[in-house]
Amino acid sequence: MKEDIQNKSIVFTIKRWHVFMSILGLLILWYTLYYIAPILFVFLEESGDIFNAISSLFGGLAFLGLIFTILIQSRQLELQRKELIEQRKELQLSRETQQASQKEFGKQAELMGRAAILNSLNALVDI
Repeated sequence: MKEDIQNKSIVFTIKRWHVFMSILGLLILWYTLYYIAPILFVFLEESGDIFNAISSLFGGLAFLGLIFTILIQSRQLELQRKELIEQRKELQLSRETQQASQKEFGKQAELMGRAAILNSLNALVDI
């Protein structure tokens, strides 16, 4: 149980770290583009070329986000599989315990029936 909590906290720590680094990267990129864009306008003949470069850059970032999402999802699915295996083991133990308890209740009912017979015979003898 503690391992599951530790595994989940590792996944959340990685997720927070990646989100923080992604936001920081985007802020640096926007800041850089703000100061580099006028220089690029001078070197590029058409202003549409810079927007194509920026759109391809953001397309690449979107693709990296997709890969990151797939990696996180695969980790989550792995944790879920492990949890399901543990749950199956616990259900098997619970079923075995319940079956043993049912057998003991059957024995107890049988003994109570015998005790009732003995009590009734004892009551007949006492009369």
